[in-house]
Amino acid sequence: MHDCRRTNLSTPSACAATAEGCALCDIVPPAPWGDKSTLLLVPYDHDAEAVLEAVLTTSQLSFAKHHTGSILVAAAPEAAASALSSGLSEITQKSVGAAVINHEVNEKTLVRAAARCRPLSHFLERMRYEWVRPVLSNDQLFSMLHPIVSTKDGSVFAYEMLLRARKPGTNEVIGAWPIIEACEKLHLQHQLDQRARECAIRNAAPYRTSNQRFFINFLPNTIYDPEVCLRTTMRAASEYEVNLKSLVFEIVETEHIDDMAHLKMVLDYYRSRGVCTAVDDMGAGHTSIEYLRELHPDFVKIDRDIVVNAVHDEAVREELHDIVEVAKNLGIQVIMEGLETPEQVDVCLSAGADYVQGFYFARPANPPQQVNNVQCLMRFDKAA
Repeated sequence: MHDCRRTNLSTPSACAATAEGCALCDIVPPAPWGDKSTLLLVPYDHDAEAVLEAVLTTSQLSFAKHHTGSILVAAAPEAAASALSSGLSEITQKSVGAAVINHEVNEKTLVRAAARCRPLSHFLERMRYEWVRPVLSNDQLFSMLHPIVSTKDGSVFAYEMLLRARKPGTNEVIGAWPIIEACEKLHLQHQLDQRARECAIRNAAPYRTSNQRFFINFLPNTIYDPEVCLRTTMRAASEYEVNLKSLVFEIVETEHIDDMAHLKMVLDYYRSRGVCTAVDDMGAGHTSIEYLRELHPDFVKIDRDIVVNAVHDEAVREELHDIVEVAKNLGIQVIMEGLETPEQVDVCLSAGADYVQGFYFARPANPPQQVNNVQCLMRFDKAA
């Protein structure tokens, strides 16, 4: 079961190749403002100006009024953002322009900043997600391991490496979706995807065996030139002595693929190095059987909603069987995810699942949990 929001796969444009890899992926750019920056606020009407001054005064932030009516706030961005977010309504935030001045404040820099002004709400939204920048810069990502169980004997065939982070300051554990959302807002998807792959390989290393597999989610829209963008990923596998043949890169972007040829190129690069591939969420949204025929992955994961609905809906059960039949005819192994009940397990087994995954067997953890309830797989097999 993937942990990732879908984002459209756009046509690749450019890559910043270096001797070590891709600068676009490797380098986390600094925040566009710092503790010595000045925040320029431009109220668009008298009401907004009055409310803004009252909030700044109450919050005891250092500010000064300019003769043009604009307000200059000399405070750390986090402190200013916290005070303005809590003190101003959304309507007022949109009635105030904002821009950051990173140089000496003078008439020239004020004019330039005023020309760059965007609604204060935009600045505050970006500040809400800035926590993710030090997460990427300081390598505060880690993986939870979620077992994928073989229906033949109940053994752990693989672990899916699920992304997590520790939030700076609070050490709070953050799930994949908030991490990805924050990186999308700050345009840091390339840096995230690269670090997530390296993190997954690093966290997989202690559990590698001769036949253990590790499923790693990836967003193909972050990869321009595989030879460059994936160089650090290949280097991580070598550094942590994780056999490339044990890795399965799972495409979590299958909705509205604009450039199928580019995606095939990325997958071919993986395959040329012995890495397997998987398509996630089959049957959800725009993910269709045609993707199996086009991409021909080694594995396909069936969307959880199909599994859940198949328990009580005969039409959905037929759809499930059809997907499995097509996959098997193409030589693709089938994984059914999100299982939480014995009834869902039985539906998956009757449809011909090769592997199953879900809370019914174990929850994501690091170190991984022991797998439970595998006896239901054995009972079904004997009954068959």
